[in-house]
Amino acid sequence: TPKAVEETPELWRFQTPIKAGQTAEFKVVEERPDVDQYTLTNSSDDQIRFVLNLPEATPELKAQLHKSIAIKAKWDNARREFGQVTEEMRRIAVDQERIRKNLRETPKEAPVYKEYLDTLGDQEKELKALTAAQKKWMAEEFATRKAYEDFLSTISD
Repeated sequence: TPKAVEETPELWRFQTPIKAGQTAEFKVVEERPDVDQYTLTNSSDDQIRFVLNLPEATPELKAQLHKSIAIKAKWDNARREFGQVTEEMRRIAVDQERIRKNLRETPKEAPVYKEYLDTLGDQEKELKALTAAQKKWMAEEFATRKAYEDFLSTISD
């Protein structure tokens, strides 16, 4: 389209020569760049998958996004493992409370009394191992989350 001879906020005026008694068609093509900007965060994968499916996404961007999903999977796994260890520790704590209550009510001479003590001893060993695992998964969750966030901050198209 030729450049407008006059531009105002409300209209653009174009000039085209037409001979008397004739009609002419004058097409104006109006274009504007349409830019969508997406911010990828450490929330769900839905935003990344949405961008992956955009036809405008370049192969390079798609490769970066696929890599980010793989990194996010490691973070998700660390969070899941941390949660499972924490839940197992909670379950043992509840069971220990029950056993301690039973110990208070059970005579020391009763055969089940020793079983309760043995169970508490076994659970303490298990808690020690779970505490170490919990620390490991907490550190892993932190490291993988940081790796994911750092990677997301480098993605661009």
